[in-house]
Amino acid sequence: MSEAIYMWDTGGLNVAVPKQRGEGYLKVPLGHHPVPALDDIENAERIHSMSGLDGYLWLEYGYVDFDKRQAIVDRVLPKLAAHFKFTAWREDTKAFWKIVMPKTK
Repeated sequence: MSEAIYMWDTGGLNVAVPKQRGEGYLKVPLGHHPVPALDDIENAERIHSMSGLDGYLWLEYGYVDFDKRQAIVDRVLPKLAAHFKFTAWREDTKAFWKIVMPKTK
């Protein structure tokens, strides 16, 4: 598996990042330590903040009009794919929540 799943919310873009090895998605795609490559993306794309402690990578843009979202995806996802080594991505809100909020017993 090498497909990222993303969705938009009112604050920005959320990306479930697939693991490079094995199945599943990263539980902490960005920890508390600086990652220069991700800092470069954050600065180049003028992302307000980037975090990733909750089972997905959150890129805070604030509200983005629907007509501008695809342009952001077209610029940012290839950069994230190069860093995290995933090869495909798709928008799927339902799948996103199934990934980051798995069923508990």
